[in-house]
Amino acid sequence: GGLTIVLTNGNGTVTDSLFYYDHSDFDPTAVSGGGTPGNALPTTEPFPFPSLFFGNNRFLDYWTFVEIGKDSIGSITLQVVDDCTPCGPTNTPVIVNATGGGTFCPGADVTLSAENSVPGLDSLNYTWTGPNGFTFTGRAPASDSFSVTLSNVQPAASGTYELSLSTDLGCTSLTAQVDVLVVENPAIANLSGGGSHCEGEATVLSATNSAVGTDSITYTWTGPNGFSFTGRADNDGPFQVTLSNLSPSMSGDYTLSLTNDSGCNATPQTLTLTVEPQPRIENITGASTLCEGGDLTLSATSSVTGTGSITYTWTGPNGFFFQGTSDEDGPFSTTLQNVAPNQTGTYVLSLQSAAGCVSPSDSVEVTVLQQLVISSITGAGAYCEGEDVLLSGFNSVGGVDSITYTWTGPNGFSFQSTTADIDGPFELMLPDITLAQSGTYSLSLSSQGGCTAGPQSVEVTVNERPVPGNLSGGGDVCAGEVVILSGANLSGVDPVIYTWTGPGGFSFTDTVAGGAPLDLPLGNVNTTHSGTWTLLLSSLEGCDALLPLSLELRVNDLPDILGLPLTVESCSADTLTLSATLVGDEPLSYTWSGPGGVLSSGTALSGEQVSVELVPPGHVPGPYTLEVMSALGCNSAEVVEWTIEPTPALQPGAGTGDPVCQNDDGALSFQNTEPGVGAFTYLCFTPDGNVLSGTGSGTQPVNVPLPNIQPSQGGTYVCIVTSDAGCTSDSLNLDVEVISSPLLVDLEILGNTCTGDTVTFTALNAAPNTGTVSYTWTGPAGTFSGTAPAAGPFPFV
Repeated sequence: GGLTIVLTNGNGTVTDSLFYYDHSDFDPTAVSGGGTPGNALPTTEPFPFPSLFFGNNRFLDYWTFVEIGKDSIGSITLQVVDDCTPCGPTNTPVIVNATGGGTFCPGADVTLSAENSVPGLDSLNYTWTGPNGFTFTGRAPASDSFSVTLSNVQPAASGTYELSLSTDLGCTSLTAQVDVLVVENPAIANLSGGGSHCEGEATVLSATNSAVGTDSITYTWTGPNGFSFTGRADNDGPFQVTLSNLSPSMSGDYTLSLTNDSGCNATPQTLTLTVEPQPRIENITGASTLCEGGDLTLSATSSVTGTGSITYTWTGPNGFFFQGTSDEDGPFSTTLQNVAPNQTGTYVLSLQSAAGCVSPSDSVEVTVLQQLVISSITGAGAYCEGEDVLLSGFNSVGGVDSITYTWTGPNGFSFQSTTADIDGPFELMLPDITLAQSGTYSLSLSSQGGCTAGPQSVEVTVNERPVPGNLSGGGDVCAGEVVILSGANLSGVDPVIYTWTGPGGFSFTDTVAGGAPLDLPLGNVNTTHSGTWTLLLSSLEGCDALLPLSLELRVNDLPDILGLPLTVESCSADTLTLSATLVGDEPLSYTWSGPGGVLSSGTALSGEQVSVELVPPGHVPGPYTLEVMSALGCNSAEVVEWTIEPTPALQPGAGTGDPVCQNDDGALSFQNTEPGVGAFTYLCFTPDGNVLSGTGSGTQPVNVPLPNIQPSQGGTYVCIVTSDAGCTSDSLNLDVEVISSPLLVDLEILGNTCTGDTVTFTALNAAPNTGTVSYTWTGPAGTFSGTAPAAGPFPFV
């Protein structure tokens, strides 16, 4: 024989075609009911529980068969574990916010990600598929993102990537797709335009792209001295920049970078450009009016370095030609001896470097005339840098129509002018004089008739002015800080006198030497220090800096933290909330931190309260800090010391739950198992509404006496413990069972009492709740013991 148990479609909401049964796990000859093993109608109803009776795709058989052997006896219990919910909008995941697609360059790491929008689901299985058989499977909580990272992508990784989600019940989402495109990097080829060039020339730096592509290219040439040029060209190029009027400072490496419209970069390539310096004629001398028979040297210099030796050529009237060689800085000289009037004219100088670079020509005019006499030269003395200096001289010889006068000075200085006032003055104005202009200034005169006078000289000394610079210490600072306003003397003046002036008429003066900083320390600054601070400098010679320098100092208040205690205590079973009110320049940034690191951070408005929850044991006792920074960068911090008191934990003591006889002395027994608890008080609430109280200590067992206990005292006692620190345990229920004492009644003798008769002694128990009763009869004939139901009778025959 056997037994068939049928699970029917009891609610009638699922058609027969949507479920099946499968008895392939059983002997086909031992079961009946239709269908064949392994050939069952599918159903779309998911089943979430492990079972021996699964059909295709992990679906529960709606028809389940249990085989019972013919010799089996007993009963069968069928338990419905759970209802199966069909896949639908509430339990089928929906993919949203699929991100990570786009255009990428080779070698990039690409993270594809999406989210599920259906709430209440457990962890989901997810699968990403893509080009070239790419598959990635993972599992994550339904509220998390479902991500995969494609590392070091190459063009072959381009294509569509598809994500699907499914629950453990088999409910599968619609797929979502993102497209990934990996484009080729450009490649630089055919660099040109480098090499050696002369100063003043032009060159075109150029290159092409050897990588195949359709994007336009943004290209950038960078080079010495911060040079940068950016342009656009087709994919193949060329990528050009023209460098005009080359100078030696433009020598160096020029690097080309390419970036296509997809943001992919070529490996930068570099070429070297060398610009040979072009000689430059400076301080050319010899332009003179001199008397016939005199000697005249034509000369010039060059301050251009790096040219190597110079071949210089002087040409002049009547086929004059002179060529020589000199060091790169000169002089480039030739002497005209015993000059004659036919040597009057223009003398032209040109220079050629060792690399073949030719300078622009320069020239001097020579006139052979009558001699003159210089008198009353003035202007010698000491001056401050930047003053205007007037040098002057006079001629004491008459008889000429006009005079050409020449002032020469340091560093090849030369000034020439012609005047019809033959007596003079022959003036030289040196405006805004510099240190480099200190030295000897010489005046030479030349008449139209060819005579010269001089040179006669004056000494000019230019004292350097201090130059303030490198101001520091200004800007936004916080109240209470120590601020050092500082500057430097950028000149060679030593020692230097410096003066700081500031708000409210503040002034401070000091003298320093040896390049010491020009410091002004301001301690414990407050808002009265806000304003303009100015540094003025002066030398011991009385030369003041031309321009004082100023900086702005802004002193900002610190944010306030209000309402945060210094110390706080809580119980180990409680959650503690720390709160404070923030006041200051908003928005205020704050951070809660403790022994475990940062707990939380955020921003708040002024007057807003911020808080953090501390939940043992995840958060441990110790110092917890609230740090606040104002919008102006000023910081405040407060520390609260958190102490955690242990919470008592109760467990029943030995003998708890054992029955107690009426009139005996009973007891409630329990014990605190939390070792950190010291002294404590307890309260036990009796079944009849009374309260038993007392004290205990540590983990020592507590026994609450219940003397002369009565049945009315039986029931559940609820005990709680509160430590001296105020931490209260969870309640502990202790059950007390009181057994009533038996009460004999109706003692009698049944039957005749004649000699030889059988006599039965019996009695009843008036306390029937005492359970099974053992009883004993004693008398002249001895003792008899037995057991009987609680109510009796208790016979003895």
